[in-house]
Amino acid sequence: MKAGVIASVLAIGTFVLMLSGYWHLPVPLLPYIELAAMLTSVPFVIATAYRLYQFPFMDAFIREVIAGSILLVGFVASVLVLTNRFGVIACTVILAYCKAPLTRWVERTFLGYEEPVEAQEERIGNAIRALTRLDEFGARVSEILATELEADWVEINSAPRSDAAHRFEIPGSDLSLSIGPRAAGRQYMSRQLRLARTAALQLAAHHHQLMQHEMRELTARAQMRTLQAQINPHFLFNTLNVLANLIHSNPSKAERVTEE
Repeated sequence: MKAGVIASVLAIGTFVLMLSGYWHLPVPLLPYIELAAMLTSVPFVIATAYRLYQFPFMDAFIREVIAGSILLVGFVASVLVLTNRFGVIACTVILAYCKAPLTRWVERTFLGYEEPVEAQEERIGNAIRALTRLDEFGARVSEILATELEADWVEINSAPRSDAAHRFEIPGSDLSLSIGPRAAGRQYMSRQLRLARTAALQLAAHHHQLMQHEMRELTARAQMRTLQAQINPHFLFNTLNVLANLIHSNPSKAERVTEE
């Protein structure tokens, strides 16, 4: 609400400045002020498009434009202030190293992303890898991704849902990741789509591991049941009863049975 009010006031102010050229006021640098007011329509259009979430790449666009503009201003300032060529080169190198932290600052300040996308991918991967049971795989993963992607619902099924906003195949399995509409009617930005694609790959790897683990457990339980059948009390009773009779009738055979 506050951002909307501020944007409205600024829009009215810039519109008035755009009309100032027709008033022929004796204001210094008035033509430049008028030109700057006209150019402000570009960031307003970009901000409106971002606010309405109409383009998935808009978050990346805003991040790169703001960071690039700040770096460009820094470079121009270094050229104007520094007369030494080596000083300009050194400042350019410093600006190049500032690109990553500056981009991160823009994401946090203007886009509201409190952590880097790599850290969020790692956190989602750790949550997926923490699952140890195949029967809880779908429900828990849906809950995790719905929270991380700010989605109304997320489902993992053999067939993708027709009302899903985005669908991703989970490689190596017959499952699909269906993502419902984003909360508050917003569109998914490039960051959320990247997280979903990465999560699909992580799901494929962990689902394969859980399947192998479950197969090993089933094999081990089958072997255990076989051993239990061989050493059940009825089996032992019959064996010992035969052995007791052989001790008196055929001692050598009784010894062989005992060894076997």
